[in-house]
Amino acid sequence: MINELHERVRVRLGEKRFKHTLGVVNAVRKLSQACLPEKEKELVYAAYLHDVTKELSSEEQRELLGGIWQSLDEDEKNSSEIHHSYSAPIVISRDFPEYALPEVLSAVKKHTVGDSDMSLFDEIIFVADYIEENRTYPSCIAMREAVYSSLSDDINSNVLALHRATVEIIDRTVDYLVRNNLRIINKTILAKEAINRKIKQN
Repeated sequence: MINELHERVRVRLGEKRFKHTLGVVNAVRKLSQACLPEKEKELVYAAYLHDVTKELSSEEQRELLGGIWQSLDEDEKNSSEIHHSYSAPIVISRDFPEYALPEVLSAVKKHTVGDSDMSLFDEIIFVADYIEENRTYPSCIAMREAVYSSLSDDINSNVLALHRATVEIIDRTVDYLVRNNLRIINKTILAKEAINRKIKQN
């Protein structure tokens, strides 16, 4: 199934976007082995599909989102760069139904801005998207090095490291948004608060 999915996604994306997707797949495999090995296959599905609508036009995104548009807050409606994370689950359910597992759809939906109820599965996709090997921004490189150097043979320790990485990525993202006078989606702040609670419980 993975080889088939690889080809079906490849024809939908440009070369650069597909290269990024493969980078996320590679990162997901590493993080899955460290934190959630029993879900590696499903995580790879989500990695391949997370950006499947990324290259659609704003008009195409809006059309796909028609049914859920009113459930978005104003910041979400006005942040076109995140619409693909909401439209992708719709396309996955329609065009890739055999991969439309609840956990896959959830992770794809939350991979850009997060949410208050992120699972470990969701966090792996979120972090992998930021640290994948083709990202050359200094912040992404620093996070990639920090995440991989923190992994060990102890799953509990790795999960805690992943929680901390998720919070750090959110902080770096918020700082970027503030510096560039861009909207901060409330779900991102709620995600940080929720994951910090998980960290304190360990």
